[in-house]
Amino acid sequence: MTRTAPRTDPVRWSMHTLFRSLPMALALVTAQAAAPAGLHPTLAVMPGEPTAYLLGSWQGGRWLSAPQTRARLQGTESYRRLAPGVTPTQLRAGGIATSLGAPCEDTFEVPVPSLPRGLAVLTPAALNAQPRPVTELPTRNATYERIVRDELIRRGVVAPQVTLTRLTRTDLDGNGTQEVIIEARRFRGASGDFPPPPGSPAITACCCCGT
Repeated sequence: MTRTAPRTDPVRWSMHTLFRSLPMALALVTAQAAAPAGLHPTLAVMPGEPTAYLLGSWQGGRWLSAPQTRARLQGTESYRRLAPGVTPTQLRAGGIATSLGAPCEDTFEVPVPSLPRGLAVLTPAALNAQPRPVTELPTRNATYERIVRDELIRRGVVAPQVTLTRLTRTDLDGNGTQEVIIEARRFRGASGDFPPPPGSPAITACCCCGT
């Protein structure tokens, strides 16, 4: 997703935090190979955020996207909060998931009363989610730079300048094969993680490749 906005835009900065922290959230949860019957929604809470975001759900042995899951939620689901170094706790949703609106209409907030702050994943207890190992790799890597550059060229970007911001290696789907999540961006006139003023050109990319 690419979007420019003032620094005070709460939607843009919520999404910025979500995407930057998503690989860390992946470290917290892996569904067991044979999930029990029923819908098993999964939420993510990012560092410093008071909000739970809907990632999607497991149902019938397959992963459903956030919009697909949203249509199936009742708003009273029970969750188990999984967080680093903390004993799992039980929580309950306090209403229906709502969209953040354009341009993030496929991202949904789920109200969870008494939700603690801090990085966490919320899943139904029946899903029996387990931690998975995640490795953050050095970002100076010519192979992954070339992968991003080739993808941008394929999408019509002329002579792209690639700056890798994060490389995360993990077994995403639990099949024994390691994948690498590649994050890259280029904001002309940006300052650190802050985007440029509205209307400035910007490129962001997120790829995934097997190893």
